[in-house]
Amino acid sequence: MKKLSLQKIFILNAGESFLHAQGKFNQEVTDTTIRHFTESDHNTVIHVTNINT
Repeated sequence: MKKLSLQKIFILNAGESFLHAQGKFNQEVTDTTIRHFTESDHNTVIHVTNINT
């Protein structure tokens, strides 16, 4: 299977605060996603929006 290279990743509403987690779950998913793609492919551009900041 051919490995696809993602060139741009958009993370919308990262860390949005809702329900009982108060945004901690979303922030953890965002941080893990950024860490994964920056460690594995240095050509990937990641844009993050966060409505809380």
